[in-house]
Parts: sequence; structure tokens; C-alpha cells
Amino acid sequence: MTGVDEATGSPPEPSVYRPKPALWHPAAQKSTFPWITAFVVLGVVVTVPLIGIALEPYLLSKPIGQLEVSVVKVVGGVPADETPASFQHLVALRDGSRLYFSAEQIHRPGESLLVSAWQGRLTGRVRLGPPYRVLRTPE
Repeated sequence: MTGVDEATGSPPEPSVYRPKPALWHPAAQKSTFPWITAFVVLGVVVTVPLIGIALEPYLLSKPIGQLEVSVVKVVGGVPADETPASFQHLVALRDGSRLYFSAEQIHRPGESLLVSAWQGRLTGRVRLGPPYRVLRTPE
């Protein structure tokens, strides 16, 4: 062997390694990317509005001034044993609609109060809270 191809009289071409075909091929794996993306998008679409509605009374509301309300009844409350007292009152607005109002004191039915009011920017719900003052008490 002299390094020359006897048939053509030229040097032989370098041999190229060609691997043998595999005897076994794994099954095609299905991509989970579309499912993960769909669940993430669905989670964001559901979670963001719920967080917005839950935080609306605290972060996403605008003050609308003070409203005159009259106490309809005392609904319930927590006495001041270990925590500050909090009593729920059902109050009526001048237009006849009724809302809940929380105060540290018990107010009798028929009392007129001037309470601060806020309106939610997302849902438009009105929320009543302190500061407030008593305008009239029933005789």
C-alpha cells in the first residue's frame, strides 16, 4: 500500500464516519408548553379581577363626602373585651337604600348620623365609615 488508488492513480479520499441507524427511537413527546401557558393565562385572568374587587374598598375607592343616614337596627357586634368594640348597624339613606355601617358605639334605631362615604371605582358600591357624628337622637 503506497497510499495511491490503483484504479484511478490518485490518493484515496479520506473516509467519513457514518453512524449506523438507531435500532430504537423514543416515542414523540407531546409538548406541555401550550397547557402550561393556558393555565397561567387563565389563572391571571381569574385572579386579577378578584384581587381588584377584594381591594376596592381600601385602595380603589374615592370619597364622595358625607351622607345623612338613619339607623334602622343594630345587627350585631363585638364588645370591647380584648379588641376595640365594633357594632354593625343597618342604616337607611335618604333615597331609601340600605347599607351596613360599623361604629365603636351602639346607636339606637331612629338616630340620624352624618357619616363619611366612599364609592368603589370598579363596582360603584358605596361604603360607609368613620368619621361620623350624631345629628339627632329619637326622643
